[in-house]
Amino acid sequence: MTPKTQSVILEFLQNHYSSDNTLTEEAVKIPVEKGELGHSLDDPLESYKRDIEGGKPWDKMSKELNTLAIFNKNNHPEIAEKARSKREALARWVEEKRKNNPKFGD
Repeated sequence: MTPKTQSVILEFLQNHYSSDNTLTEEAVKIPVEKGELGHSLDDPLESYKRDIEGGKPWDKMSKELNTLAIFNKNNHPEIAEKARSKREALARWVEEKRKNNPKFGD
């Protein structure tokens, strides 16, 4: 998550919670930078796996794929499904690797 995204989320939370700590009903736009994931959804799973093995944190990649799925679920459901299925496949792979090395993907 970029610093710009973090600041937008923090500002939203500060401005959109009422005094009784309930969230007010209002749409929010979270800026996402193109190419933040570093991959195309059409790239094979192996390229994502190489990045995780090379040191990219799994939780960061998982959040980015989840963001893609959420942002595209209404207007581009096929893209949302690609992101969701890619994240699920990578999660299974990471969990399998963590059986031997609990710190894998951190």
